[in-house]
Amino acid sequence: MTDTDLCYLAATELRQKFADRELSPVEVTEATLDRIESLNPSLNAYVTVTAERAMESARVAEAQYLLGILCRPLRNG
Repeated sequence: MTDTDLCYLAATELRQKFADRELSPVEVTEATLDRIESLNPSLNAYVTVTAERAMESARVAEAQYLLGILCRPLRNG
């Protein structure tokens, strides 16, 4: 799976892949930050990218998944 593919996965798919340990929040965050870095110069979609904060949050989420602490499922409405 490419970095671009990771950026297009639905949140519910990501959650399942995290739970199954097929992917980690750190991997997805790195892929997303790489994509922002490559596209933002031409798109100017982001004024500020807080990469360090995003990576710290991803590391915390990854640690929780490894401990078996899963995030609550997303719900409509």
